Amino acid sequence: MTQTQQIKTKVLIVGAGTGGYVAGIRCGQLGLETVLVDGGDGQGNGGLGGTCLNVGCIPSKAIIHAASKYETVAKAAAEGGTLGITASAPAVDLSKTVEWKDGIVRKLNAGVAALLKKAKVKV
Repeated sequence: MTQTQQIKTKVLIVGAGTGGYVAGIRCGQLGLETVLVDGGDGQGNGGLGGTCLNVGCIPSKAIIHAASKYETVAKAAAEGGTLGITASAPAVDLSKTVEWKDGIVRKLNAGVAALLKKAKVKV
């Protein structure tokens, strides 16, 4: 059974995406009692940072970055090296790449949480 708790606040922000958490931080910095509510769990269902940080922009850019690094090494291997650097054909361990990407998302979530805490925003 879920208990409900009554909270009084000056500012209530619904959604912890890029607009919500930034608004929360600013309200907190201005000394306004602020509560930020989000229904997500940080696992692709919203959460601090919203869609962009959790499953959209940031994870996509991380995977694109890894693919770019792979391409650089693959070209160096295929062309016999570049800048005097030679390499053998690269391989991808996708599970480790995904772990790396997930680590980036976790660090950014923690950063958003720390900024909200510093601004005294209740989440």
